[in-house]
Amino acid sequence: MLDPKTNPNMSYPVRARVTGCSLTRVEPVMSPTVLQRRFLKNIPTKFQFDEFTAEDFQDHIMRAINDLEIDLNLDIYPVQRAEKVAFSRSEYKNFIHLHTVRGPILEIESLIIRSADEENLYQIPPEWIDPGNFHYRQLNVIPLLAAYGLNTLKGSVTNAGITFLTVLEGLTWVPSYWEIKYTSGVCSKKGQVPVSINELIGIYAAKEILSQAQTAYTKNSVSIGQDGLSQSTSGPGVQVFAKRIEELERKEERIKGSLKKIFGQKFIMGWL
Repeated sequence: MLDPKTNPNMSYPVRARVTGCSLTRVEPVMSPTVLQRRFLKNIPTKFQFDEFTAEDFQDHIMRAINDLEIDLNLDIYPVQRAEKVAFSRSEYKNFIHLHTVRGPILEIESLIIRSADEENLYQIPPEWIDPGNFHYRQLNVIPLLAAYGLNTLKGSVTNAGITFLTVLEGLTWVPSYWEIKYTSGVCSKKGQVPVSINELIGIYAAKEILSQAQTAYTKNSVSIGQDGLSQSTSGPGVQVFAKRIEELERKEERIKGSLKKIFGQKFIMGWL
């Protein structure tokens, strides 16, 4: 078993090696206490027929994380995956330009040519795998070590690069040719996520909580009369938190758009 190829940079901020301590960029995943402090101040948690408990808040956070992973096509918590990718001659000619389905890539455990009967035909030495664009879910194989005089590679055969560069010359396209085993996630620090991701988790959870909470406000107006005197008040009723929900939705779209650009899932097209 060869050593895995890890991203030498931080997964976030992208391509960063060292960051200063003056600004918090990653933090522990959203907790019920932080959710209430950041997003639900001045919002009552107890109503006539129901009450939001810590378990309810944690459940909303868990559901928000799952929804966010689907919406952004990102793994909030690290996930180990085994993925089959087709061989394409054009991609092969461009230093095996491959993309994984999920990302960002934290680590490549192995890149293997595997046969239909699940036999390993050839494992790409990790020294050849370029991690420069792991945050874009992209990996390239650059087998230049042997060409520059390195004849032996750890865990591989002598002059393996020469064989690898010539064996596939006659093929155009082969389905399920490569098998990539990798770990994907938005943060390499265990139990932590970028602050902007945490912000989205809180927004997703808060929107659901506010949507449920405002159903307790069933009356639009209240009147009180006594001894010929009367007083009436009116309010938004079940739309009491509608303005707050709209504000959260606008912030949500802005952050999601920025994150998609950072992690290579949003492209700018124009005339050259």
